[in-house]
Amino acid sequence: SRFGGPGVLSGFDARGRMEAQLTATPLVPGGALEGRIHVVNESRKKIRRARFSLKCIENAEAGSHVRVSDTEIFAGDLRVPDPAAHEFDAVFGFQLPPSAVAYSGRHSATSLALDVTLDVAWSFDVSLRLPLETERLRRVRGR
Repeated sequence: SRFGGPGVLSGFDARGRMEAQLTATPLVPGGALEGRIHVVNESRKKIRRARFSLKCIENAEAGSHVRVSDTEIFAGDLRVPDPAAHEFDAVFGFQLPPSAVAYSGRHSATSLALDVTLDVAWSFDVSLRLPLETERLRRVRGR
């Protein structure tokens, strides 16, 4: 791992490798979320776009039925310095919207995740999901 330590999640596939790290600050609605990615482009195919997306994931239960859905609540692009570079770093940061709240109830729960996706030309995209936990969710669960 290029970053090392807690908070590092990695995604790998045959065409390349991507690692992402978030800052270790508490996440609160309206607060800042900052991080960085490191990409090793083994295939050297052009990376057309790097994108991040904040998602709200809902798990709802009714009897034996379970429904999982996700909704994008914020998205942005990351600057790719050279689309054909073998290796590069990119940083990101944004304010969490006030609606970025996770909760847990009797029949449903929501959680937050940050998706990072590389749009690779003439190849499958490389994606990574980082689960997020907000301060409010910690309080609801009693932590």
